[in-house]
Amino acid sequence: MIRTCRALADAGHSVHLVGGAVRDLVRGAPGLVPESLEWDMATSATPEKVMDLFPRTVPTGVKHGTVTVIAPGGRTIEVTTYRGEGGYTDGRHPDSVRFVSDIEADLARRDFTINAMALDPGSGALLDPYGGRTDLDAGVLRAVGDPQERFNEDGLRPLRAARFAAVLGLDPASGLVQAMAAATGVFARVSAERKRDEILKMMGASRPSRGLRMLEQAGYVRLLFPGLEKTVGVKQGGWHEHDVWDHTLLCVDNCPAADPRLRVAALMHDAGKPATAQADEGEARTRFHGHEKVGARMAEAWLADLRFRREDQEWICRVVRHHVVMYTPAWTGAAVRRFINRVGEKTVGAVLTLAMADVRAQGRSGHLVPLAEELGRRVREEIIGGAALSIGDLVVNGDDVMVHLGIPPGPEVGRILSRLLDEVLDDPAKNTRDVLLALASRLHGGPEEG
Repeated sequence: MIRTCRALADAGHSVHLVGGAVRDLVRGAPGLVPESLEWDMATSATPEKVMDLFPRTVPTGVKHGTVTVIAPGGRTIEVTTYRGEGGYTDGRHPDSVRFVSDIEADLARRDFTINAMALDPGSGALLDPYGGRTDLDAGVLRAVGDPQERFNEDGLRPLRAARFAAVLGLDPASGLVQAMAAATGVFARVSAERKRDEILKMMGASRPSRGLRMLEQAGYVRLLFPGLEKTVGVKQGGWHEHDVWDHTLLCVDNCPAADPRLRVAALMHDAGKPATAQADEGEARTRFHGHEKVGARMAEAWLADLRFRREDQEWICRVVRHHVVMYTPAWTGAAVRRFINRVGEKTVGAVLTLAMADVRAQGRSGHLVPLAEELGRRVREEIIGGAALSIGDLVVNGDDVMVHLGIPPGPEVGRILSRLLDEVLDDPAKNTRDVLLALASRLHGGPEEG
């Protein structure tokens, strides 16, 4: 990075460090290692001069002034010419770009004050014409200039505002949420993939609820997840201290940030409650029978619309579908194994983590936490112990059954394997070749063979 800056400066060009790395350096992000940051540069050099100056470059976005410089060792640095911008007819990209020689003119086009700072690599001086450092210190997210103009220029900016609020722990400045609410028409032009990526980044925050609450207040939840806005104000009673929406936000925050998919599942886990609500006057609570199935169907539609990867769609929907866990200590070992089989060994850990976050977000159900912990321990014991939990864990397979019974491939083979698994889930000791083939003979109606 230093070599690249020096090369530009030695060639007579002005150069500044910009973007998220400057913001993180200014705010003193925990564990920050400057050498590991992804530095972006802004310069007075035109793209052509940048490409002439460095031996290895990629014309990433030359018409918008951006060239990727490949530094020694393979590290890439985005270098963008100081620029001003014309209108945003498509709500995402400037209609025209004009190169300028002044870094302050370049910073004027940026979205939020916290992103409109520049660092002089030579002197170390911070250029902060819009008070980004002050806003960071005060914990405020503020637009550069008129927020309505900024949001109307780029439909993704409202979602970026929510993401920055969550990730950086900022509160929106006065009028920011109202300006977001007035820009929903521009937001509709943003690609599904860009929306998905911003949501996943938001889920990596310590408290995604900050951004999600902004999105709900500005009317974006109904655009991203139609129907989820109906959870606002839905009372639950019983062990629940909060309405469905506030409970959902707490549940999302309670999930570990390491897996954004799990937090997406938490966001969607109670989406089916408004459609299944039934008042239970006797217990002064509302019941939501089957809400997990309704929620899984809603999640399936949302995830497809947002172009989530197919495997992520299936994983998240499976977690939502099975998040209701009615465990009691009376469960036998067979009941625990059947639970793992029903939920799926690859998703049972996530289901249990979501169930724990769900319990903690209810407000009045602390007595259920030990039960959730106990089930988690018993599940781990079964998996570590090598119990047969799926057809693939049986010591015999479809070929063994067909050869033993002299039958061709078909539904009968699958039926028999499913029945064999049922037997083994009840009694793991039956998972031996001789016992299972003898059982297969009885199930098929043929002679019992050893």
